[in-house]
Amino acid sequence: MVSTPLTKNESTSADNTQRAILVDARQFYKHDPLFMLLKERWRLRDWWILLGGSVLPTIAYAVWGVWLSFTPLRHFWTFNNTISALLQVFLVYPIILLIYLHLPDGLANVFNQLHTNQVIGPRRINSSGPKTYHDTVRLLTIWMGKWWSIWAVVLMVLYLSYRIPVIEIPNQGSIPLWLRCLDLAVFAPVIYVCILCVMRMVATFVAINWLLWTFTVRVRPLHPDGSGGLGVLTKLMWLSIVMLLWDALLLYSGLISSNVNVFSSFEISLLATIYIALVPLVLLGWTFLPHLAMVKARDSYLQPLADELYQLLTQNMHSEHVDTSTMKATTDHLSELERRINFVRTTFPIWPVELQTLGRLIVAVILPPLIAFILPKLLPY
Repeated sequence: MVSTPLTKNESTSADNTQRAILVDARQFYKHDPLFMLLKERWRLRDWWILLGGSVLPTIAYAVWGVWLSFTPLRHFWTFNNTISALLQVFLVYPIILLIYLHLPDGLANVFNQLHTNQVIGPRRINSSGPKTYHDTVRLLTIWMGKWWSIWAVVLMVLYLSYRIPVIEIPNQGSIPLWLRCLDLAVFAPVIYVCILCVMRMVATFVAINWLLWTFTVRVRPLHPDGSGGLGVLTKLMWLSIVMLLWDALLLYSGLISSNVNVFSSFEISLLATIYIALVPLVLLGWTFLPHLAMVKARDSYLQPLADELYQLLTQNMHSEHVDTSTMKATTDHLSELERRINFVRTTFPIWPVELQTLGRLIVAVILPPLIAFILPKLLPY
């Protein structure tokens, strides 16, 4: 087969596409053995993975049902346990898997969009670290290497090493140990996935805010996203909120369960700690800190205009003999400067999200603890 050479327009389009794709999603998961197994070795579609995530707890609860049918503890299973099981099968497991599967694409899209929008400029003077935006993103992908997956496995093993000898073995209740260990085996992949998701989100939070304060920010006043090119951060904000809701759902599914010690006080504190760690990531990382960087970018445009305005005012005040035409010209210049300053203030966006979205954000942050702690006390069962 004879290959036809690219035309000039096709070559330019290919070069633009390559420049737009600064980082590929694979660079964020290539050291993750579970992700590589599911998506590249087995090539499973997302809905198959989500279905498998729901089937695993379903099998575990089916074993519970078979065991209860052959024991005198048939009334051990209550309506609360049914609600807890349904939440885990249809919400807890699928949601965290959905976040896990789409997070690498979301991170790559954010960094590529910031590159495409040309929001990140050159590095500020006297700033240490990588010299370019490309080098920063490359270091971030290297940082998210195989050690992250190893640490996730280590933390998962540490949790199971705590749970089995400290809680399960001393618990001499009516539920056999093998059945409780089966539940832990089903829950182990969720622990691994959750740890990786939290680590990736926190690392992205640190990286993006380090970029905003180490490099100059070029806010685009008339950008279609309404946030000067930084609207892509809204996607990470809502993804973090989904993780908060998932954390609350997991805690809620454990708190409403009857006759079964789902979570110890330590585990409840651990889930609360994860929630508390994600709240500043949502409120600060994706809203307030970018807001300060955008205000600083706007002020860099306003400062020369303000200096010129002040210089004209002081010159006019110290001039003793000024003719009428000069005074009129100076006044017109001052009026034009004032109009330009007001124009910059009104056209430059200073928030990465719309103000209406901020209200929804606050509600979304308050909602999870209400679901997890207050709703179980209000329910009649």
